[in-house]
Amino acid sequence: MKTQLEHYGIDPFYLEFEITEDTLLNIESSVYSTIQSLKDLGIRIAVDDFGTGYASLASIRKFKPNKIKIDKIFIDNINNEDKVDNGIICATLNLAKSLEMNVVAEGVEEFEQLKFLKKNDCDVIQGYLFSKPVNKEMFEHIMKAGYLSPQVS
Repeated sequence: MKTQLEHYGIDPFYLEFEITEDTLLNIESSVYSTIQSLKDLGIRIAVDDFGTGYASLASIRKFKPNKIKIDKIFIDNINNEDKVDNGIICATLNLAKSLEMNVVAEGVEEFEQLKFLKKNDCDVIQGYLFSKPVNKEMFEHIMKAGYLSPQVS
């Protein structure tokens, strides 16, 4: 991998390897060493669908990802009266911060969700509130602008 990065002049800082939480639970020790090799090169590691696969804290401790992505199922329930998902989101954010990980909230579609996540110091927020999937031309326009603002439906 190092040879390929050098050959193509790719800064590993801009690469991120994403693994789902379910997969994390079932990987063999040889895969851990491969993932560690990627990290040693400077490639960032993210755990997708966090909270849905029953990952143990021991696997997070061993795996040491750079980023976790909170699954949309928790985001959808931010305004739920029982506030269970709010607690899970806050606990996840606190855990990630204490372990020096970034957090992405997936599937944000409502301003109230955005407000809650910003209030609780979520690093990155993604979802249809900002943009639905776009074609190449629109993507280029967005990249030139440099940012997306929440959209009212």
